[in-house]
Amino acid sequence: MTPRLSWKAAGATLLLHGCVTLTWAVPTPCALFGPNAVLQRDEPVIVWGEASPDEIVTVKFQETTGQAKADASGHWEVTLPTLKTGQGGDLIFESTSGRAVSSNVVVGDVWFCSGQSNMELPVSRAANAAAEIAEARYPEIRQFKVPIPQPGTPAGKLAGQWEVCTPETVGKFTAAGYFFARDLHQVNHQPQGLINCSWGGTPIEAWLNPELIATPSFQFIAKRWEALQATYPERKKLHDQKLALWTQRQQEAKNLSQPFNEAKPIVPLGAPGDREAPSQAYEWMTRPVIPYTVRAVLWYQGEANAARVTEYRDLLHAVIADWRQAWKKPTLPVIVVQLPNFKGGGSDLGTVWAQLREAQASVLSLPATGLVVTVDIGNPVDIHPLNKQDVGKRLALVARRLIFAEEVVDTGPQFLSATREGNRMTLQFETCGRTMHIKPAATDGRRSFELAGADHQFYAATASVSGNRIIVSCAEVPEPQSIRYCWRGNAAAVLFNDLGLPAAPFRTDHWTDGK
Repeated sequence: MTPRLSWKAAGATLLLHGCVTLTWAVPTPCALFGPNAVLQRDEPVIVWGEASPDEIVTVKFQETTGQAKADASGHWEVTLPTLKTGQGGDLIFESTSGRAVSSNVVVGDVWFCSGQSNMELPVSRAANAAAEIAEARYPEIRQFKVPIPQPGTPAGKLAGQWEVCTPETVGKFTAAGYFFARDLHQVNHQPQGLINCSWGGTPIEAWLNPELIATPSFQFIAKRWEALQATYPERKKLHDQKLALWTQRQQEAKNLSQPFNEAKPIVPLGAPGDREAPSQAYEWMTRPVIPYTVRAVLWYQGEANAARVTEYRDLLHAVIADWRQAWKKPTLPVIVVQLPNFKGGGSDLGTVWAQLREAQASVLSLPATGLVVTVDIGNPVDIHPLNKQDVGKRLALVARRLIFAEEVVDTGPQFLSATREGNRMTLQFETCGRTMHIKPAATDGRRSFELAGADHQFYAATASVSGNRIIVSCAEVPEPQSIRYCWRGNAAAVLFNDLGLPAAPFRTDHWTDGK
């Protein structure tokens, strides 16, 4: 039988003194508590929705019951006691006005999957998609896709539904999230719920609570956007003129059966509803999900902030702190996926992406955080690498260690220190008991290890492994002062452990002029 939401006593009309008609509404849960929902195990679960003002709403799930009174606006919120794994069945909502039932609800782990297009990228676009989709029969893996804001849609009202993983549905799942959930499910056999709260092209400012933007530390974000909006009308006018000419040339080429490869003019920033608008993704997508009880946050974002890399560290730390405050969990686990290797439109992007990866790695200074390194599995010419299987696998490894305290190795060799010894540098690493090795150097000119002297000029260096140490040298740098590894947009990752996990990019300097 197909799970469904059944509504009983859809409403009752009462005539008072023969002249006044009042219509009472059946208690309506937030869409997150609809059919096929996944509720977080081992924690109290907050459930909410709407009903008639002042009405008593009872929520039942298995042997668990909670009750609350709707406020003057009709909002109610119930906290169910801790739910144990293995529970499943109907989630029932009752009041004097009627009864609603969400069927096929299970208890497991819920993951808030947020970020931009690499989190949004669906299974249908991932590597080996046809085979992955055909094998996707996991009824206990489910996704709730938070809708992207549409013009005219008010903030705060959450729409959507939970989808059970089948070959017919999985193509729309977040690929990184799905492969993560699949790996975990195959290990611990627990139901996995993915709240897919992602929106391609969004900078981190779009996911920032507006209360943070109002603080002195981040007021510059609002001022920058206001300045952009002030110039939008004129830029839009110029864009429309360019677009008209582009459309005309395109049609002329079509009429003459000639190829037309001219890029379409890019819509200028600052339009109403622009995905880059500060706090827009937060207000329409994140805020309506809170306080749905989740196990952790998976964050896959950063590409849209490469032009403002110096701001990213503070913004990311602020977003994490705000999530923890909003969910009332000071140690809510957060796992960040680091940017992959990418060279962009024919260039190496210099060290911009390396600096953003460094900002992402800074989250490890915060409690209950993890980092997934992907500098070896990107696509130099595609900002959306399709190998999301390894992203999911590495996310799962981090979760197993960080959240479930399993004794697994979830990281490659970890850089500890560098010591100059004559004309070379000796690097020390933490290997977590694994061996490490260096793959053959790239033959396409990409750099891996680099050394620089007092002139701050970096040159490609050679490296060799000796136990948990690496010896690095370079003929052009007889007196090395600094070493960098994978410090380019499309650097060649060569340092791995015997599990195939890569070392994270690192540097020993804080220079801004190193080339």
